[in-house]
Amino acid sequence: MYERTIEELLQWRKELSSIIRKAENRLRKAPEGQVRVAQHRDGFQFYLRIDPSDRNGKYIPAKERKLAYALIQKKYDDQIVKTAGKQVKVIDRFLRGFDPEALKEVYSLLPKVRQENVIPAMLPDQEFLEEWKTASYPKKIIDENIPEHYTSIGERVRSKSEVMIADALKQAGIPYRYECLMTLGTWNIHPDFTILRIRDRKQI
Repeated sequence: MYERTIEELLQWRKELSSIIRKAENRLRKAPEGQVRVAQHRDGFQFYLRIDPSDRNGKYIPAKERKLAYALIQKKYDDQIVKTAGKQVKVIDRFLRGFDPEALKEVYSLLPKVRQENVIPAMLPDQEFLEEWKTASYPKKIIDENIPEHYTSIGERVRSKSEVMIADALKQAGIPYRYECLMTLGTWNIHPDFTILRIRDRKQI
């Protein structure tokens, strides 16, 4: 559920940090001062301001135009560092406060008698798992003429290889359903095994 959002946030934070580093590297190499841009006839003129109190600055001739462009880049990079830095702080603040288990804990902390008389918004993992494992589901019927094969817990399957798969899943603690009906568009199918990934409650 939330894992993809967290992953995307962490990836974006990584990209923001890279952007900040590159901008800071350019700022370290940037020329001193700021640039004032003034429109002149059909074009623009550029003025170098070393002293902040100097509102006009010194005119930058056309042959030194690279200096003006470098100062424009400097101003942009300074804004990028500040803006990206704020976004990193927003992400960090969210990740520090985000608790995906909070809703589950509300139910877990209730006395048993109250748990039995509420409709939980989100069950804790163990309760969800137990419900998933004990819930009935439509299975594909195994014909009588098919050889009998049973797993270690006595569940009938169709082949020796499926016995091995079922027992391996059981041993690994991976919950599964055997030949559970699944609808894909207009198709009804019965995969050999449907497993539950408990961390995001996804059926695979």
